[in-house]
Order: sequence, then C-alpha cells, then structure tokens
Amino acid sequence: MEEKLLCSHCRERVPYETFSKETTEVIKGIEVTYTENYGVCKICGHRIFVPEFEDDNMERLDEAYWREAKKRKGVSNNETI
Repeated sequence: MEEKLLCSHCRERVPYETFSKETTEVIKGIEVTYTENYGVCKICGHRIFVPEFEDDNMERLDEAYWREAKKRKGVSNNETI
C-alpha cells in the first residue's frame, strides 16, 4: 500500500514521490551546500511535508555547516572549534 501524507494544497491525504537535490543556505555568513530530501504530492505537484525528512535534512545541514566552519578556521574534522 502506498504511503500517504496530508498535502496542504489539496487539503487531503495523498500519495507522494520523494526527491533529493543539492541545496545551498547561508548560516552565520557561511554558505553551506547539503543534500535535501523532500516529497512532492502526486496529485497537485506541490512540495509536501515529510516528517522523517525534516530531521535528516537538519542533521545534514548541521554537519555541512560545521565541516565548512572548521575548514575556514583551519581545524581538522576530528578537532572541535
């Protein structure tokens, strides 16, 4: 059975597809690129909130930020800032 989530545009539970894309954000003046996972409603094509993806995306964004921040300060990945 196909998983369904609430689409805020359709206002009903709908099937959705999942995608990944490279996303760039600026955090504290540092440009960070990470892989973002997201869902798209199969009915209307709008993005749909997928709870499991939110935590994973935030973790990848956080890791990318700290990796870039360490690189700028000349600190190895094993050291803390």
